Amino acid sequence: MKTSRLLTILFLLSFQTFAEESTYKLEFGRVIHNDVGEPVGFEKTTRIPISLSGDSTLYGLVITSPKDEKFTLNSIHIMPIDPTNLEARKLIGKSMLIQKRGAIFMRASIDDIPGIYNMEIYINNSLHSSIEYELIPIEIAKN
Repeated sequence: MKTSRLLTILFLLSFQTFAEESTYKLEFGRVIHNDVGEPVGFEKTTRIPISLSGDSTLYGLVITSPKDEKFTLNSIHIMPIDPTNLEARKLIGKSMLIQKRGAIFMRASIDDIPGIYNMEIYINNSLHSSIEYELIPIEIAKN
């Protein structure tokens, strides 16, 4: 009987932890700048232009915890295969200790390969979600 009760308690604690982690708010998109280059907004989108008006695009993820609590935030970035290299490329982001709200931002470079990218998001060292986004060439971004 004690084993059954202990298993029930462990299950409920695990379920509660899962439910709390699933309430993290994730927003992915690009930072909008005014005419003098100051950040003035955030556009939720998964289509990121590599460059706009000659400037590289700042984009990424903002994550907010449901409570005013600390959590660790890690990421793995998976880039499309470079046709000249043919090797899948993965980069591991720096682990961060966050209080309430944090962000992972990147800057698109003219050297970036257009295509589908993935960002795996780890909260407290567990895979929370994966975000698929597309870096689009300058010509398509202007249309």
